[in-house]
Amino acid sequence: MQRLARGLIGHLPRGGGLDEDRRRALQRLLTAVLALHVPALALVGLLAGWSPAGLLLALAPVGVALALAARAPAMIAATASALGLVAASAAIAAVPGGATAAALHAVVVLGLVALYHDWTPFLAATVAAVAALAAAEVLRPGAPGPQALVPGAFLLAAAAVQVLWWRLNERVQHQSRDYYRQLYEGERALVAHLREAERVKSELVAVVGHEFRTPLASIIGYAQTIEKRFDKMDRATLVTFLRTIDRQAHRLEKVVVNLLASSGGMPSTPDAAADLERVALRVVDDLARQDGACGHVIAVDVEPGLTVRMSAESAARVLANLLDNAVKFSTPGTEIRLSARRVGQTAVLEVADLGSPIVDGDLERIFDPFVQVDSSDTRRVDGIGLGLHTVRRIVEVHGGSVQVRNAEPWVVFTVTLPAAVGAVPPVIAAPALPGARRPASEARR
Repeated sequence: MQRLARGLIGHLPRGGGLDEDRRRALQRLLTAVLALHVPALALVGLLAGWSPAGLLLALAPVGVALALAARAPAMIAATASALGLVAASAAIAAVPGGATAAALHAVVVLGLVALYHDWTPFLAATVAAVAALAAAEVLRPGAPGPQALVPGAFLLAAAAVQVLWWRLNERVQHQSRDYYRQLYEGERALVAHLREAERVKSELVAVVGHEFRTPLASIIGYAQTIEKRFDKMDRATLVTFLRTIDRQAHRLEKVVVNLLASSGGMPSTPDAAADLERVALRVVDDLARQDGACGHVIAVDVEPGLTVRMSAESAARVLANLLDNAVKFSTPGTEIRLSARRVGQTAVLEVADLGSPIVDGDLERIFDPFVQVDSSDTRRVDGIGLGLHTVRRIVEVHGGSVQVRNAEPWVVFTVTLPAAVGAVPPVIAAPALPGARRPASEARR
């Protein structure tokens, strides 16, 4: 029974759909309609030959309701207006032959009260109208028969129809509101997306233009110098110029590769396997050969035979960007540690540098595109802010994750990647910070 009751209540209209301005406007309208009933009922009473006492009895409830509707708070005023109009219906029913007119009047009243979109005045008006019409029929001279129930039953049927219409109207309104809200939110999201895309495009053009212009100017300048003074240059100067051109070309290549990787240009290669030790030593050697270490000592401590499920190119790109970031943002001349250990079915790689700590608010933001965080000086280093973003994209495409934490005095980047199956028996202990420094002769092999 309770379930049935809850189901019936669930299908009833909720009400409360009017805002305050519309409620006040409707209240003024119904108060004016109720006020017009006073002279109309007085005229009907005089024509019907009512006595002064009967006329006063008919007008008193309407007058009291009118006073409350004009002065009382919103909910009381709405209920008073509804009951006052029902009292007018009862007065009409007291007129000889006025039962039908009273019933029609009550239906119109219920329709007006339903405009409040509120259950309290509607329920009060319905109960009062049914009771008043039933009482008028019962008190009518002569023995009341079944026809005495007709006005009340007619009014109840009209109220039921009103409730069904009300529920249908609410459902349509809710659907319309949901549709327009979704449409509005979709338009807002689209506008925000377009603005963000325009901002990123402008920023990309500005940053990439700057990063391309500097190495290109260097390459063009040295190439033109070699062309004009080739016969007058000694071998050492020529080698220096060529190395500079090579270094700037690699700088451009790094920018292009990071742009391609950040835009999805480096697909997943789950069937490949990369030996982390070999990749790490090659990346460190390339960094030193291109004078990219800037006086830093890079200590490599990678578990022998540790392989990950990605191509050697992808692994090299991850390590190169992490080491490049460590070189840029660590204290010049300090040590950078690169270590990797197998933990269960994963390979955990860490790059630690002795740089300024990263503020908590930037620990996630630094992996966003075109973001650079330099806690010591504004725009102290070059780059377009895609290195760490590229690392995250490559790592996540291959089913891994990357995080950064402050472990003073170190700033530690931790990359977790799926280890290749059957590479090395699992190690139970988790890796600590990169520790032992690999001898220089071994690190350069």
